Formats: sequence, C-alpha cells, structure tokens
Amino acid sequence: MTEEEAFPAILEAVKTQVAWPSPAPPIVRENAAANKAAEFVCVYVNPEKSEQRSMGTKDGQSRSWTHKGIVLVAIHTKLGEGTKRARALVQALRDGLQGRKVSGVIFRDLNDVDKGASTSHYYVVVGLTFEYYEHK
Repeated sequence: MTEEEAFPAILEAVKTQVAWPSPAPPIVRENAAANKAAEFVCVYVNPEKSEQRSMGTKDGQSRSWTHKGIVLVAIHTKLGEGTKRARALVQALRDGLQGRKVSGVIFRDLNDVDKGASTSHYYVVVGLTFEYYEHK
C-alpha cells in the first residue's frame, strides 16, 4: 500500500466504519472549504515515520516498509449544548476504529483532548495512531 492509497482509505474508514450516532455528522477533509454546519468532523492525516522491515532479495526487490502516522479528528459540535454529544462521537470513533485493521490500515491507540469552545463550536481533538505496510 502506498501513501496515495492509504490516505483515502483512512478517510473512507472514518466515514464508513464508524457507527456515528444519529444524526451522523458531515465528515470533511483537512483542506475542505470552511464548514459553517452546526456540527461536523474534520480529518487530518499526518505521516510520522517510515521504517524498513526487510532487505528483500539480493537484487533489492520486494523490500518491505512500515509507515506510521496519526490521524487527527477534530469533532465540532453545537456551542452551548454541553459535552454529551461530543463525547458520544468520540466513543463512536473509538468503537469503530481503535484496534482494527481496515483496508490495509491498522488503527492503534486513540487519545482525545477536550479543547472546549471556539467562537462557533465546542470541539474535541482525537489522535488515532495508524500504520500500514508497503512492499517495493
């Protein structure tokens, strides 16, 4: 799996593998146009490091690599409605992806930080580590 394949797979996993509580929030990419919706989830995919797993054959073929990173998921909910909805969305993300392998991407640890209120939303930032393997 390459980076060009992994990043869309991660976004798709956030959209389809999480049983978001109803009504499901819109899921947008990091560089999507500013979203003025009352509630939305923004996904940022950040590669961190790559490590060679195997040397391959004598002619250098079939080398294996492990690529690791973190998915930052910013959950924005209506301002002034408390934290219950935001916490339910965090739990849905945890239940849907933590410890699972989806489309070749392995999702590992999940940590979240309540960031509190902005000018228009209450938000929580969730960090979800991931890894995938590439063969060259």
